[in-house]
Amino acid sequence: MAPSETELTVEELVDILNDKGKGVPKKVSGFPNLPYDSYEILLSDIQSGYARLFRFAYAMEPGLLSLLGIPSEKFANTFGLIVAYGGIIASIALAYFISWWLLILIPVAFVMGGKLTKNSYNSAILRTASSSELIFCFLYFSGQVSVDVPSTGDHYFFERD
Repeated sequence: MAPSETELTVEELVDILNDKGKGVPKKVSGFPNLPYDSYEILLSDIQSGYARLFRFAYAMEPGLLSLLGIPSEKFANTFGLIVAYGGIIASIALAYFISWWLLILIPVAFVMGGKLTKNSYNSAILRTASSSELIFCFLYFSGQVSVDVPSTGDHYFFERD
């Protein structure tokens, strides 16, 4: 199977990082703290429920969404930003013209918009991490994803030296 455009772009990024001495592994077996010898075994464990893939980083990286997201995820992210920030402005305007009680809509708009952006970002990260070993390695190395094994209580994430 031919690599996707996203995979080729990620491979270029990994090569640039490795040229700068970052040491991004291109295979799952390249991570010493991850107990998997191959990506296929990791995927099999995730699909069977033995392991779980989580988004690990707190911050969202807009560049990653633009690189990894499909159009629907990018649209949901943009719509979420409009709901969050447009809702704040609309709430202030409504409060000024109608009633100051409408200021209570500010946190509602912010939370709803934030949830939309977070869900679209998480979807893009987890979908692409499950689609390619190279992308998984890049996201694991950059701290965007982690692997949890509930039966043993172990949680694996990349730790920089």
